[in-house]
Amino acid sequence: MSQHSESGPRSAAARAWQRAMRWGSSWCAVLVSVSCGLVAIAFAAPKNQEFLALGWLLLSLTVSVSLVWRRRMPVVVCLSAAGLSLVAPLDPFAALLAWSWVLTLRRGLPAWLCGFTTSLTVAAALTRDYLRPPRHTLFAFTEPDSGEHISAPGPAYLVVGLVAVLSFWAWGMVRRSRRETRVAMATELERAKEASHLRNELSSQEERQLIAREVHDTVAHQLSLVALQASALEVGDRDPQAARNIRGAAQNALDEVRALLGWLRDGESPATQTGSLADLPQLIEDARGSGAQVISSIYVEDVASTPAPLSRAIYRIVQECLTNALRHAPGEVVMVEIAGPAHDAFRIEVRNRVCDPVREQLLGSGSGRAGMIERARSLGGSLTASRSGEEFVVSAHLPRQSEHAPAGPPSTRTGPAVTSRSGEVGGGQ
Repeated sequence: MSQHSESGPRSAAARAWQRAMRWGSSWCAVLVSVSCGLVAIAFAAPKNQEFLALGWLLLSLTVSVSLVWRRRMPVVVCLSAAGLSLVAPLDPFAALLAWSWVLTLRRGLPAWLCGFTTSLTVAAALTRDYLRPPRHTLFAFTEPDSGEHISAPGPAYLVVGLVAVLSFWAWGMVRRSRRETRVAMATELERAKEASHLRNELSSQEERQLIAREVHDTVAHQLSLVALQASALEVGDRDPQAARNIRGAAQNALDEVRALLGWLRDGESPATQTGSLADLPQLIEDARGSGAQVISSIYVEDVASTPAPLSRAIYRIVQECLTNALRHAPGEVVMVEIAGPAHDAFRIEVRNRVCDPVREQLLGSGSGRAGMIERARSLGGSLTASRSGEEFVVSAHLPRQSEHAPAGPPSTRTGPAVTSRSGEVGGGQ
């Protein structure tokens, strides 16, 4: 709060100081132009023509005061000062100063036009001074011995003109460079702010997608088991085992949600967190215990050294496939094949027969399939999920080493190699 309250007065004071400096420099430029104009008129005004000299003086004052607007209208001020200096013996200082601001603020034809006109003004002013009698020229001196007035030679006027034009040109170009540097820095700062904002938005979006995916994967499977057991109770006689399965599935769903909330709150996964390669046999047995017909073929080596994100991704993909099979093809055989890491990659294939395409369209929202694809991509792998004839096939290829390992609740459960081959169908062992 104190920093904001201090930065406000400081910025206001800085802006006030800049305005004061700008107005001060403008009126200094006006005074210098007026002084140069008085000198030029004093040397150029003929005797006994006071009204003509007064008119030139008014023109000089007008040109000098117009320098106040040299930043807002540099081209107009420059051309006006140069034009009046061509038709009247005025000093070219105002035109030169306005031209330097044209170089600072404008490019192309306006800068070239103003440069050409200002150069003509300088040449005209020096030519008028050179053609006057020596005693009425600005660049002249008096010989001490003879008292004769001697004016500067023509090359000296040429040098003076070139120095004046090049000096104001260099001044304008330096000011343009500094201005463009400030603009570039401000643009870069604005782009950096936009990039930071976009990164924050992207990070937030990724976090939201990760949370949605985890909630979907952890809860949907258990709730599908609950729904399946409830259907069995609805159509059959009272079955204590089915009731116990429903209670167990509901308890598992609550445990998963609590674990996920603990990860969101503390950033650490509890020791009881499930969801790894070592949990695959239990996942399949739970599905069989709920009445699903699962034939599994699992050959996995070196489970303990498998990266936790990869291990969890394999578990979640298989879990989502079983969930979809229970929802869309109840009673159909589900084939689960997992092998790896062959050629430093895991291969997953889950297939089941599609019994009712209409049911699949009505019940499927597509979020689970999108979550599996995104999970595989985040690990540098690939996943396809589509119909192949009478079957629905999910095939995934996940590399063991990946630079895209996503953040997520790590699995703390490890174990030896998992080797399971089961041809049992239906109710488990």
